[in-house]
Amino acid sequence: MIEQGLVVRRAVEGDARRISWAKDSRYCRSAFHNILCSDISASVREPDSWVVFVAEEYGKIIGVASAYCDSRAAVLHRLLVHPDYRGKGLNDLLVKARVDHARDVWHSQNVFVTFYDREKGVKRYSEFGFKPVDDRNYDAVLRLRDKHV
Repeated sequence: MIEQGLVVRRAVEGDARRISWAKDSRYCRSAFHNILCSDISASVREPDSWVVFVAEEYGKIIGVASAYCDSRAAVLHRLLVHPDYRGKGLNDLLVKARVDHARDVWHSQNVFVTFYDREKGVKRYSEFGFKPVDDRNYDAVLRLRDKHV
């Protein structure tokens, strides 16, 4: 399913210009592109507290996922995969990259996912071991917390 030329890596400053497909309202909310660009800028300015991963196939960015960490938890913030590449396992690679970063770099014992109305996403994240929570500090609906995270 995943192509041989696929790379998942940390975003760099110039990547914000390379996700223009996210401006298309057929793919996501219209402001989401600008928000993702802000996440990339934050990860360049504040690499200790922000991270953005991009999935790239033969030089074309086809997925973007951001996360941030504060003193209490890591938050898997946003994730967007180009529609032409959905259903191929790319989401899983981007989730794993962020969870691994939270564990290995930030040493976080709490990892949250922030969204409310994504029924399909809630189901998919539960397959990674995330459980529903009600934590008003993070506006979160799912949390992964175990000895491995």
